[in-house]
Amino acid sequence: MYDIAIIGAGPAGSTLARLLAERYKILLVDKRPLDENPEEHCPDKCCGGLLAPDAQAMLSKMGLGLPKNVLVGPQLFVVRAIDVRHRLERYYQRYYINMDRGKFDRWLLSMIAPSVEMRLGLRFKSYRRDKNHFTIKLVKDGNINEEHARILVGADGASSRVRKLALPNSVFPKCYIAIQQWFEAEKQLPYFSTLFDPEITDYYCWTIPKQEHLIIGAALSPGPEVTDKFELLKSRLTDCGFRFGKLVRREASSFAPCCHDRFPRWPMVLPSSARPGVSSVRVQPRELAMHLRAPWRWRTCCLRSPMISRDVTNEKPSA
Repeated sequence: MYDIAIIGAGPAGSTLARLLAERYKILLVDKRPLDENPEEHCPDKCCGGLLAPDAQAMLSKMGLGLPKNVLVGPQLFVVRAIDVRHRLERYYQRYYINMDRGKFDRWLLSMIAPSVEMRLGLRFKSYRRDKNHFTIKLVKDGNINEEHARILVGADGASSRVRKLALPNSVFPKCYIAIQQWFEAEKQLPYFSTLFDPEITDYYCWTIPKQEHLIIGAALSPGPEVTDKFELLKSRLTDCGFRFGKLVRREASSFAPCCHDRFPRWPMVLPSSARPGVSSVRVQPRELAMHLRAPWRWRTCCLRSPMISRDVTNEKPSA
């Protein structure tokens, strides 16, 4: 029996596990085999790997600095913003740390105490609330494993399965499909770009230079026109002077960009001893210091939220 089971070993889940490891028996679960192929990019993670200034500030508050092997070139000081409809374009200064997301996640895992039990490469399927604990079903290669924990934490991202199972009758914010394609770059650009074109999406599109590659991405409404919309994006970028070579990788994921009172983006904490219903960690949206709401950036809430979850978990239950 575990005190706490954390679903998701991204920045939020792994940081929460690290902060609570000394006081609780913890199980950490992630569908990605993060303990394998340490030099390769993490599979199934659609992320451009840019660390925003607010997230950098949260790292500094925890006394952490990024190791050299996590960083990739170029380091970015400039954003190129393109408004296609109004034919406007400008450059502005903003510093992002360009990094390898797979190595970053593995670095966060490496700081977790050995007392934390990790189940990597297993997919969370469902949970059942029993009298004094949760029974959690995990799947790997068609085999189902069951684990038990007194508290269940859903840190499994914007499309959280824990949240969907906990709130089955809720209407969730609109979801988008984030698509990224990696191309061989003819030259390394000194900026990342945001492109706004309502003919493509009511969200926005982006490019990110990553070593010898150029990442092209877009947040698109699900539907049969997704492929055509992405091809239109590449055409628009060509018109704006972007040049890219051979396609080397494709990746995609769904996400919900909204962050508001009813559906927070930070980890959801389900205590087995609570009355029927769900208890989730709450803070005011302004405390998240989120900006631009990009699907490919590691957000401040991924660091801030486990610190909040730690404080809530450590609180003594009311009589």
